[in-house]
Amino acid sequence: MQATGYNRPKSAAWHQSMRRVWDRKRDEITRAQWWSVEDWGYETPCWIWQRTINPKGYGMVSITDHGAQKSYRAHRFVYEMHNGPIPEGLTLDHLCRVRACVNPEHLDPVTQGDNVRRGLAFRKAHGIGRYDPIPEHLMPRHRS
Repeated sequence: MQATGYNRPKSAAWHQSMRRVWDRKRDEITRAQWWSVEDWGYETPCWIWQRTINPKGYGMVSITDHGAQKSYRAHRFVYEMHNGPIPEGLTLDHLCRVRACVNPEHLDPVTQGDNVRRGLAFRKAHGIGRYDPIPEHLMPRHRS
């Protein structure tokens, strides 16, 4: 089965390109405070993305490189800039369960099945139905 979308493996050239973008933007990113450090009840503080948040609660970042603009989920971008490529066939699980968090320490590369099981276990532990939205007090507000 061919991996698609966010789980599709990225080429070495893609990672080199993103590394160049990261190197150019590193000072701007920290200077502009793209995230804020907030306590959301996990072991260590979350880094809540302060830019665009999509309707599902994930931070989004737009990168322009070689004239092309692309959007990426912010947690994936920050994770790869701190830890290198996400291993092929894996996705990132927010251990803190806060989708807008970009703290690399809160992101665990796991299979999609493990990610779903962990999410369902969290919902069960908090009395949230499988298809119910996550309550506002467990998710930062939508920013667009």
